Amino acid sequence: MANEIYPGLTGSIKAGAVTAAAIAHMNGWNLSLNREIGEVISFGVDYKEKTAGIKDWTADCDGFADFSTGGGQDALVTAYEAGTPLLFQFYLNATKYFEGTGIIESLEISQSADGDAAEISISVAGSGGATLEVGV
Repeated sequence: MANEIYPGLTGSIKAGAVTAAAIAHMNGWNLSLNREIGEVISFGVDYKEKTAGIKDWTADCDGFADFSTGGGQDALVTAYEAGTPLLFQFYLNATKYFEGTGIIESLEISQSADGDAAEISISVAGSGGATLEVGV
């Protein structure tokens, strides 16, 4: 089996319905899959035992702000205001992606006077699992 490397050019982020469009002007995402680890400590034992606990996920996305009416980032603001969970897809390439429902925890928009484009950072808290999907 050949190794797969996923160059940044093949990544993208989608949010919304099952057939969501990519969120425009994004240039980075970070997905964290986490698991709590329980500890079992008994009398007379020199080492702790560990048990796998509940899982969770979070994500952060970055890019250039674009709040065009009806655009992907405009929809994120609407979902944030309403507290509406969205289906997020974090693409490694055209067919392989992580998918999960999440709630927008924060939107950070920054603008500076030095002429650079306005930027946006999005933090997502997972609600339920995030799974690796392999499309056709």
